[in-house]
Amino acid sequence: MILIATQCFAPDVGGIESLMTGLAGALNRRGHNLVVFADRRRDTARPEPAFPWPVKRFGGPRPWRRRAKARSIHRLLRRAEVTHIICDSWKSLESLSPPAGLPVLCLVHGMEIPQNPSAGKRRRIETSLAKAATVVANSRYTADRVQPFLAENVFPRVIYPGVDAPDTPGEAVARKTEQRLAMYRPLLVSVARLERHKGQDRVLQCLPGLLPDFPGLGYVCLGEGPARASLESLARKLGIADRVLMLGSADAETRGAVLSQSDLFVLPGRGEGDRVEGFGIAFIEAAWQGLPAVAGATGGGAEAVEHGVTGLVCRGEDADAVCTAIRELLSNDDSRRQLGKNAKERARRFSWDETVRRYETLLGLSDTD
Repeated sequence: MILIATQCFAPDVGGIESLMTGLAGALNRRGHNLVVFADRRRDTARPEPAFPWPVKRFGGPRPWRRRAKARSIHRLLRRAEVTHIICDSWKSLESLSPPAGLPVLCLVHGMEIPQNPSAGKRRRIETSLAKAATVVANSRYTADRVQPFLAENVFPRVIYPGVDAPDTPGEAVARKTEQRLAMYRPLLVSVARLERHKGQDRVLQCLPGLLPDFPGLGYVCLGEGPARASLESLARKLGIADRVLMLGSADAETRGAVLSQSDLFVLPGRGEGDRVEGFGIAFIEAAWQGLPAVAGATGGGAEAVEHGVTGLVCRGEDADAVCTAIRELLSNDDSRRQLGKNAKERARRFSWDETVRRYETLLGLSDTD
């Protein structure tokens, strides 16, 4: 049995939530037995999905929650045949004491690895990652970021996040979304947590200069986060509030409906201290719908988007560079459609059916384990 220890899991939404839930589903489809130990749901409005494997939830203050989860995992390790452990980050592995010889795989995403940590934080990360037989980074950028925390001659493996084929929106959701967005053409879209380093503010800053040439232009932001109030204030200050739809956190069906109505995916990320995009699974989800993208060059966005092939990569710190990239793609319908076609073809290489086999190889698994 495979044991997955994670802080992030569906029905909560986010990049790590999507990765861990997708990995569990792919392993299950491959015939592996598994159990998931996860933190409590943050989004209590969404019901617990009916997973075909057990999910054990842990709430309470963070230190208590981590200790309670670790105690429960250790009890299971004593009474059940656990063959492998997968942890979503060094934080989930820190409180565990895996038995000698039990293979442990630890994922690394980027922002949880500080660039200039205190001596104490460095020791915690190094000690935790030393428990893992295999460290898997979500991009080459993240692999470089975690390398200094690993022992000599220990190197992370890179596996880009997998993506499941999007569900076809139901007729009612598709019709409602189409009617709501019909007045905006062309339509820009971002799907991400609302945080400064994601770059939604740069897109807003571009809209006033783009509207004279694209008078029907609109921008949809899907996601929630601490920057929402400042983004809404910025849109009002720029006089473009009527062109911006902040739709909040949306389920997969609604995301799919919005992406299918959009013309260009925009998420020009940048570095804000330790906060930077490690990869950007949302780019691949958008690409699966045939959308080209504008990505920031800082972090792993340049690996999620192939410059000049599936979209454009620019300096997210530079508002002019972001505006130039968006304008270039909106101004050439043929080029934009070709990039979207390329993106759709490339996205298939990220399917979980393919990606899970790389995890199986690293873990020494067969589909009968």
